[in-house]
Order: sequence, then C-alpha cells, then structure tokens
Amino acid sequence: MIVSLLIKSTLSLLGSIGSSDLQVPGNPLVLAPRGGVMMVPVVRTSAEDEWTDEIKVSLVLDSGRKTTLTGHLGWMEPIRYKTGENWSRAQFDMKIRSIRSDDLDDPRERMRTGTGAQLLIRLPEDGSGSIRIGNRLIPLQWMDLPDSMPAISVGGMQRTGVLEAVPAYDHPSTSNAMEWWRWELLAERLGLEPPTPAFGSEVENLAADHSVATWRIAMTRLNKASRGVASTCRDLLTETCMDGDVSIAAWITNPNSIGNLIQILLNTSQDDEAMITAALGWADEQISQFTWIQQPYGPDVNIQIANPEHNKVLAELVWSSGDDVPLGVLLEPYDVTGVNVERTPNTMKAPFSRMDVLNIVLKEHVQKFSLGDDVMRARPPGPILGPFAPTLTLGSARTRETPEAPPDRVSWMQLRRINDSWELYIECLIPESSNRLDRISPEQLGDLNEMRGIEAVTILMGTNASSQIWPAHCIVITPEDGWRSYLDTGSGTPEIEIRRQDDRWLANMKIPASWLPTGQGLLKIAAIRTHSGDDSFETTPTPCVPWKLNPRPAYIDLDAWDQDDQPSLRGPGTIQ
Repeated sequence: MIVSLLIKSTLSLLGSIGSSDLQVPGNPLVLAPRGGVMMVPVVRTSAEDEWTDEIKVSLVLDSGRKTTLTGHLGWMEPIRYKTGENWSRAQFDMKIRSIRSDDLDDPRERMRTGTGAQLLIRLPEDGSGSIRIGNRLIPLQWMDLPDSMPAISVGGMQRTGVLEAVPAYDHPSTSNAMEWWRWELLAERLGLEPPTPAFGSEVENLAADHSVATWRIAMTRLNKASRGVASTCRDLLTETCMDGDVSIAAWITNPNSIGNLIQILLNTSQDDEAMITAALGWADEQISQFTWIQQPYGPDVNIQIANPEHNKVLAELVWSSGDDVPLGVLLEPYDVTGVNVERTPNTMKAPFSRMDVLNIVLKEHVQKFSLGDDVMRARPPGPILGPFAPTLTLGSARTRETPEAPPDRVSWMQLRRINDSWELYIECLIPESSNRLDRISPEQLGDLNEMRGIEAVTILMGTNASSQIWPAHCIVITPEDGWRSYLDTGSGTPEIEIRRQDDRWLANMKIPASWLPTGQGLLKIAAIRTHSGDDSFETTPTPCVPWKLNPRPAYIDLDAWDQDDQPSLRGPGTIQ
C-alpha cells in the first residue's frame, strides 16, 4: 500500500515553515513503529526560513482517507555534561531538545557529530506506506510495536516492582531521552517494570518513546529467533558490577557499536539464522571487561579491572619491553579487581622521559596502556601537574581516554624551586556563573568528600620513606577562607599567598624544608580541585572514579633540578 504524507505548515511562536521548505538528507530507511514514534533528520531548503516547533502532518492512505497528525521538530546535538556528571555515559553522547529559531544547519557538523533538526511524529497503529518531505518520497520500514520489552529472562513476565529513574552509578542517564531504551532493557533484566519518561518537553518525551520502540522491536525479533543470543546481547548492554560496596554500570557504551547491533536486528532482508549469526558476531567483538589506571607512578603500577560477567576470567599482564612471564590474575565475577604490576628494570630509571606499554590480555582481546616514567623529574622550569582531570566515566574508561575539564574550570599546578626553596604555584579558573558565596573549609576533615561543594584545592603531600604514612600532610587552600592544615605534625608550616582575579584565583605555597625528602628520597604529591555549588571534582596527577575521592600521588625526584645537562621532555600535562 502506497501512502504519502503531505506536511502543511502551521503558525507557531517561532515562525512557520512548509513541507516544500524541508528536505531529508541522504537516503535513510526510516523505522516506523505502528502506534509509536518515527524520527527522521530534516534540513531547510533555505536558511532564511525560520524553524517552527510544531507542524501538522496529513497522512493520506490509498483509500483516500486522511489523518491529521502533529509533528514536532527537535534539535539533536552533542551533550555538554557538567564535570563528573553521570558515570554510565558514553565518552560522546547525543541529546535532543526543542528546536530554536536560531538553530543553524551546518552540513559539516551534521556529518561529523550528527547535529541537526529531527522531525518526530507519533504514528497510527494501522500505518503503512511512505512519507513525502519536500520533493522526495521517503520509504518507511513499518513494523509492529510490542507492548513491552520481551521477557528474555526465564520467568521474566513476572515483574516485582518498578525501576525508579533516579541518578545512580548503576543507572542510565536520567536526563537523556535518546538513552531511555536502556532503562527498559535494564528493567527487564532486573525483573522490574520500566520507568515512564517524564521530560520537560514534548520533543524529549517523543524521542524517548522512539528509542524505546526501536529497541522493543529489535529485541523482540532477536528473542523470538534465539533467547540465548538475546540474553547475551542484553547483558552486554546492561551489565553492572561491584567496586567494593558500590554497584556501578559496566555495559557497552560505544554508540557506533550499539548502532551496528540495531542495524543487524532491524535488517529484515536477512532471515533469522543470518540475524543470529550476525548478532553473535557482534557479541564476540565486544569486551565486557574494562580497565583504568589508578596509579601510574612509583615502583608498582596499580590498575583496576572490572569484570561484569557471571564467570571468572583470567587476565594476563605483561610489559612490552620485558621478557618476564606474564602475571596472571583471576578476575572474580561481577567485581572490580585491583592489581599491582611491578615495573621491570627496562621500565624504570630511564635517563629521560620515555613510554612503555603494559599489555592486558583478556580472552582473545589485548588492551594496551602507554605509561611514562615511574618517577617525574623536577627539571627547570618545574614539572606541571595538570590540567586537573575530571572523574572518569564508563565511556572514558572503556576508550582509555583522559576526560577534560571545561575550559572555564581548568586547574593546574607547578612545582618549582626559587632561591633554594621549593614552592607550588596553583592556578584555578572560575566560570562567570560561579557562586561567590562559597562555603568555608571545615574545622576538622574526617573525609576528603567533605570538601565537595567548596571552592578549594586540597594538596596531599609526603615522601616515599617507608616509615611515613600517606598522606603525611593535607593542606586545603580556598580563595574565600585562606588555608588550613589538617595533618599538623609540628614539622613545619607552609607559607601561602592567595590572590583572586575576575576569572581565576591563584596561590603560591612555599613548602617547609622538613616536608621534603632526604637522601635519595622522592617527593609525593596529589591534589584535588573542588567547586562551589556542586559535588564535582578534578584531580592530579590522575583522574579518579566518582565514588572514590582518593587520588594517588606522583613521585617526584627533586635532585634532578641540578642535572640539567640531559635532554628532557615536557612534564605530563600543560595549559595554554
């Protein structure tokens, strides 16, 4: 049955646009769930035409019957998360919002990031045919919409409650409509009813319904063909595990990989056997386990390996530059395992900066981590610690990328020697919207998490002396409240000067000589930047996971200051 949709413009607060003013880029095959929501990218034929937020759509059947539908225009764009927001997100996420009159089409941005207008229409339950937008007839892939996600688990039809859509480390995003499908899939695995999307705009609610419909159809088709394969794919997309007593999301986040699975499951030109084979191939390409470096400095590298599978998994760790027997570690199911990997002689005490590679073999997959020297050499003009890094996300942990702070919240610190004394220079940028009525630092600090919500830098210091606990010293510097020392051993008092400018605050801290290492010892430093008005934080020298505010220190050789006859590379991190 051939159907055409004639899009007629209506007046809105933003302006008006007609069907002849819209085009669909490329040649998409648009999913049309009966009784659900379709979504298709559109562009204007002329940039002078003003976007409208709502248009009327006439659905014309072969019988001549016409049904008037309401279409909504939304705008898809990359998400600019707040620092540390939402552990479970991908490294690169898209969101949809109501369209604005000043949204501009940019073909390069659409190709690069997917940014652009989307038309969302709720379809009738008996729909079929094609859609005409501009001068093109766009084919639709009509499919029946199941009432719910299929019961993949044995006995899965019995739901014991409702999954509450609240922020948690083991939950999907509560603020991204395009991710709402994962709430439904996670609820099915947990034996719960899914939450109902309740966003602040009609566009977001329609987009959430569209994402849910897409995955209901896809998983229902796969589940009918093979419950076992459907269970495997579902688990990869909803896995969680424990890090201590904290439950965390551990699922696949790569949007390209997830998009490939959807294409496999919605490809009706393939029979069930071909779909099952392709879905199994997709599952085999995924790596359930993921790893992050907790301590890259010192004699041992500390790594954390998450294993969300229900079986124990053997991890083998070996340095590329060494000839040692691989270190074998058995990863417990549904757990995060911490491993200390001793550096080999080839990876330590290099004459100047170099890189070495730690290989982690998991089943047939190999993850490679490039690591620098075990010790940071303090050469003129002084090593830079920073920019401070926001907390890791699941996406950044899986891609092994270091997250970056927003440009207006960057912090960095430099260790330097001036007139035979060592000092720290600290610089912290402040957004224009930052609340200047900052909380002051507490009288006593029992836990570093008590610093969250306070504009401050917390400096942790010590040495590598075996008799010294870590940290030996804890100094909190705030632009409003001066500074406090929380581990006063009576071994000296730092001299600290604080200055505040319109867009940043700065501090100089002269380190007491009694805090410095003796003999061939090494200085250990870590630092935390917290912010007024929110619980986010950044750390140096390495990022933390958001549930563990416990940065591991850099090991710094102060004796290298006078050994400037050797070539050297820039210290880790810098700021423009």
